[in-house]
Amino acid sequence: MPAPSIGYTLHPNFWGNGYATEAVTAIVDQWCKLPRRNPEGLELALLKERLFAACNKENVGSVKVLQRSGFVMYDELVLEDEVAALFELEIPLT
Repeated sequence: MPAPSIGYTLHPNFWGNGYATEAVTAIVDQWCKLPRRNPEGLELALLKERLFAACNKENVGSVKVLQRSGFVMYDELVLEDEVAALFELEIPLT
């Protein structure tokens, strides 16, 4: 099953202006509006879909952007000398 994910990069001159939060929120909103199909015929109210994101755990700004957008950190992954924070946003299907 595919794992949809979101990523972004913002030039430091534009940090702290809310642009990343606005963009992530808009992308999540549009992603939630995409039509879904249910090939197994299961009751949609019981199904949930997840959107994923990751960032450097020390990047406090990105951690806050994802949290403000509804993402929850579910794990950490050590990559060489850095720790990646892994996030998911669970969307119930209706």
